[in-house]
Amino acid sequence: DVNIHTATYEELRKIRITDKETGEVLTVPSLREYLDVCKKYNKVSILELKDDFNKQQLEEIIQEVEDAGMSDKIVYISFSAEVLKKMRELLPTASLQFLTGEINDENIDFMVKYNLDIDSHYPALNVENIKLLKQRGIKINCWTVNDEFAAQNLVDLGVDYITTNIL
Repeated sequence: DVNIHTATYEELRKIRITDKETGEVLTVPSLREYLDVCKKYNKVSILELKDDFNKQQLEEIIQEVEDAGMSDKIVYISFSAEVLKKMRELLPTASLQFLTGEINDENIDFMVKYNLDIDSHYPALNVENIKLLKQRGIKINCWTVNDEFAAQNLVDLGVDYITTNIL
């Protein structure tokens, strides 16, 4: 087992994962490799900032995204309010989403203040809070929806994006 928070990139790169469908052996990509694949297939990159990065580390990530030519095709997501505040300072117009399972007035006010959208654990969403989020101008992403019925219900309720592993 490898602790992702303390492992070096070299340690992570040694991990091998076999794709169950193709049998292909995969490795953990570098940020640049991930961005290059997204660019090749004209996809929007979703980049989760998992740790409490300092400003210099965030600037390095932003530079890597810029060097890959993906600045206009990336969404940064994080559970960390502090990381999102720093990112908003560095990138005033970037697409940023607050990862949360709690939709309450405090979180909504935070998102409005820092011009953030939401990336919510989908069971937390309901008719009332989706309406409230929309009224406050917050786009709604939800995770991880692998059930077709649940996904259709969320679409019908008005979510903007759905994160899934299989749909």
